[in-house]
Amino acid sequence: MYFLGPLIAFGVVGLLALMLRWVFGSDASYRAARLPLHGPAARFGALPRPDRFEDRPRPDRRSVPADFGLLRAAAVLDTRGAAQATRARLASAGIRATVGIKGGRYQVLVFEAEVERARRLVGGHSAF
Repeated sequence: MYFLGPLIAFGVVGLLALMLRWVFGSDASYRAARLPLHGPAARFGALPRPDRFEDRPRPDRRSVPADFGLLRAAAVLDTRGAAQATRARLASAGIRATVGIKGGRYQVLVFEAEVERARRLVGGHSAF
């Protein structure tokens, strides 16, 4: 009688695992059925290893514009360390700031209402 409780618990967990696998599982068997076999795999009848994301378009990260929403660039710097130091300087002055990357350069971003004040504080560190 002592084993009945754990047995039921393991059965429920196993049933949940099977249901989750069925719901969230990949459709690899469907893709494997429609992918042609190439090379040695074709000779031995092996199934190809399909790419799970073959049908999804892959965005080119270089062409996607970096939109930071309500944030504006107060400084544009070449190194992450310089951007972090500028962010810390703005934080010590009470201006909320973060660091983002656009075009391979680091931007110190602040809210639009604080842009002018932030640019005055960073002085010659911004490269616009």
